[in-house]
Amino acid sequence: MRHLIVSAVIICIVFPMSVWALTRDDLSEDAKKLVPEDVATIVRLKDGTEHEGTLVADTVDSVSLRIDKKGTKSVVTFPKDQVASVAAKDILPILAQNLLEKYRAGSSRKLDHAEYKLAISMFDEYLAQGQDAAEGADMAARRKTLQGELDALEEGMGKVDSRLLSQALAAMSQYEADTETVKSMAQQYGGIEQPAYSGDAEAKVKFKATIERRQAMLAKLPEIVKSSVTSHLTKKEFPEAARELDQFVKLWVNVVIPEEARRRGGDPRTVATEMDLGFIVELQKSFMRKYLDAGRGQGELPPNYRTPKDMVLVPGGYFLMGRDGSKFGDVDFPLHLVYVESFLIDRFEVKNKDYNEFVARVKKSGDYSFEHPLAPALKDHTSQGSKNPALAGDSQPVVGIDWLDAYAYAKSKNKRLPTEAEWEKAARGMRLRKYPWGADDPAKVVVNSVEGRRFLAAEMDRQNPPLPPEKSLMQTIGLSKAPPPPATSLRSLTWPTTELLPPQTLAAQTDGKFKWSGAAVSPYKIFHMGGNAAEWVSDWYDPVFYSQSPLADPKGPENGTIRSFRGGSYLSPDGELLTTWRGAVANEKMAMGCSANGEPMIGLRCVKSIGETTP
Repeated sequence: MRHLIVSAVIICIVFPMSVWALTRDDLSEDAKKLVPEDVATIVRLKDGTEHEGTLVADTVDSVSLRIDKKGTKSVVTFPKDQVASVAAKDILPILAQNLLEKYRAGSSRKLDHAEYKLAISMFDEYLAQGQDAAEGADMAARRKTLQGELDALEEGMGKVDSRLLSQALAAMSQYEADTETVKSMAQQYGGIEQPAYSGDAEAKVKFKATIERRQAMLAKLPEIVKSSVTSHLTKKEFPEAARELDQFVKLWVNVVIPEEARRRGGDPRTVATEMDLGFIVELQKSFMRKYLDAGRGQGELPPNYRTPKDMVLVPGGYFLMGRDGSKFGDVDFPLHLVYVESFLIDRFEVKNKDYNEFVARVKKSGDYSFEHPLAPALKDHTSQGSKNPALAGDSQPVVGIDWLDAYAYAKSKNKRLPTEAEWEKAARGMRLRKYPWGADDPAKVVVNSVEGRRFLAAEMDRQNPPLPPEKSLMQTIGLSKAPPPPATSLRSLTWPTTELLPPQTLAAQTDGKFKWSGAAVSPYKIFHMGGNAAEWVSDWYDPVFYSQSPLADPKGPENGTIRSFRGGSYLSPDGELLTTWRGAVANEKMAMGCSANGEPMIGLRCVKSIGETTP
């Protein structure tokens, strides 16, 4: 009996007529739909050759296949004594290939919750059998991606053009896509926007449906964005909330307003005035309140960093750039969130003494390695202010230099010019300061500007009234009217960079005839960010740049024709002292750092990235 059992085993091993393989019938009904019904059979002969075809017959003596060779079908019969195995072709590679194709990476096809569940279940069905197969790694990776997309969908995200986005970003992307479709169809089908259009009927239906979907989305968009941003802020997900707000502002300014104007045949400025853009402003202000309440944006220098003399830290973080209340078309529109990395900035404007030493050093050494590539050879860096004795004092700020002069000086100090974003952050902080010192008008604070000097002079006279002139005989006997006491007048000049008062007022303080404790400084205690000398920044000037400005560390347009300057000067009216005011060169004299009339007024202060600070 033992011998017979062994022989039976031997026969089974030597003459295997068939080998088990996963068949189509083993699959779920959903997976079967991805595998064709006529799966081929493979006959493997003992000589090592394989033959693939449709099984015709499998008897005790032979196996017959219908084989297709170059379009010609014929039945081939193989004797069983030559056959090593007979098996249906492995369907796992077929299933894997079709699953990967149907749910391929980067697909823009949108799946709902049920479709994601179904796809994942079929991937699991494959992995239960073929995890170690050649396609196993790709299948596992794709399954993981699908699960991630499902998780995101359940958290309120959506898929647009293969990108997984929050509901807010997905809604905005859909609006943009529909707008592009409308524009494209309007160009392709002339007159399709008109009610009387009688051309392609199918295109007209699609055009109308796209417009209706877009308008419906536009109506819902503010609520969707507000809900999403509020959710992010509740969870202190500030980068996510900032990204959505940034996209919302850009969409409204660059797409919604122009498109509405085009649709109505009107002016974008007029259309914008009819919209409640205050809603967008309030959303951004809400972001900043939550950001500040969470204690963000209060960075400090690394412990082993040595701060260069007379520089102060401006912590990195978000702030609102642009003017609250600005209108579409203004150069400081729109109010928008910006993130800047931490940086150091000069507490004081560059003074004549330091700048003149730079000029002398360049002339003596012939070292022009600090020049900007656009600077002329052997550039003369002499300031225009140095030619006016009243502006040329060592402690006064250098004025009357062009942008190339400012660039070279900053680089010679291993520093650089601030970007507009950095300058504005340093001037206003994170609380939307109207002026560097706060909300008070220049006519109520001590600042070196036209109205500021008038206020200071009046304050000096109030504290120490000037003596009336001696009366003449005729005035004494009442035959003529005595003139009023002479009012104090402060000259239209720059003040020392390290002082917040002019020399004559400093002298009055020393004599005890005047007292003033107010300091018109920025939130980071930086002097003269409004008035005194205007200051070059690194950016090219573009009046509409804010509508395309990057969210993080914007550096201005890539090219241009004129540079920006900030802060106003001792010659400035109130509007130029705003933290949001953007100066632009209007003529050749201004390009040289002077007013349009040729009075020297533009200087500089430098910044240094934290990574550039000497440890």
